[in-house]
Amino acid sequence: RTPNPCVRCNPLIKFKVLLETANTINAYYISTGHYANVVYDERFDKYFIHKGNNLKKDQSYMLYRLKQDVLSRLLLPLGTIESKDRVREYVKQQDVSSADAEESQEICFVKDDNYIRIIEEAGYKSSPGDFIDLEGNVIGRHKGIIHYTIGQRKGLGQAFGKPMFVVKIDPINNTVTLGDNKDLFRKQVYAEDVIFTLNDSNTLPKEYKNVKIQAKVRYTSQPADAYLNQENGGIRVEFIEAQRAPTPGQSVVFYQDDRVVGGGIIRS
Repeated sequence: RTPNPCVRCNPLIKFKVLLETANTINAYYISTGHYANVVYDERFDKYFIHKGNNLKKDQSYMLYRLKQDVLSRLLLPLGTIESKDRVREYVKQQDVSSADAEESQEICFVKDDNYIRIIEEAGYKSSPGDFIDLEGNVIGRHKGIIHYTIGQRKGLGQAFGKPMFVVKIDPINNTVTLGDNKDLFRKQVYAEDVIFTLNDSNTLPKEYKNVKIQAKVRYTSQPADAYLNQENGGIRVEFIEAQRAPTPGQSVVFYQDDRVVGGGIIRS
C-alpha cells in the first residue's frame, strides 16, 4: 500500500490537538491555512467541506475524514482567496517572517524527503525480488517493494526497451508487476474505512444511492463521474470512465459539485 499520511494525521493528530488546545484556553474556534471552505447546510443540520476557490491549491481532498465536532468549529480563511500571491502579499503587509518561505508539498517532519529511510528506521525492511510482466514472466529484479508505488515509471533501476509502469505490487510473493500505461486504468475501485459526512459512518446515505456523484482517486487527479454501491462494509466506486492508477492505501474522495460528501481508503 501507498498511504497518505496527511489524511490520517488530520483527524487523529492535527485537528485533535487543535481542539484539545482550544478547549484548554476556552477558545471556541480553531483555524488552519488549508485551501478549502466549510459550509453549513440547514437541510441536514451539518457542516461540509467544500473545495477552495483557488482550485489549483484546493485541499478539500485531505479533509474528508473530519467529523462534525471539528467542522462545526473550523475556520478556513484561505478558502475564499483566489490566489496564493494574494496570501503572500497580505502576509508581507503583516510583516510575518514566513511570507517568502518556499512551498512544501512533502510529508511533514521528513526534512530530506527520504521516505524509504523513515520506513527502514521504523523497522520495516523489504528484500529484492522479481519484476514480472502481466503474464507472470520474470523480466528483471527490483530492490524491494517499499521503493515502488502504482503508476511509477521512473526509478525502476533498469531499462526495458520501452516505458514500463508499476501495475501491481504483491508483498506476499515479493513481486512487482510492470506493464504499459494503458494497463493502469480501472473503472472500479473498492474502498474500506469509509466515512460519510452526512452520517459520520461508513453506511451509504440514501441521498447518494443510485445518484451520480464525482470521485477522485488521488490528490492531484480531477473528480470524475461515478456511482457508489455498498458492498461488504465498504463502498464499490463505479466510474463512468476508467481512472488511471488507483492505488491501494490512497484515498478515494466523493464529491457532489464542490462539496465533499465522504471518502475511504482504496483497498483494490
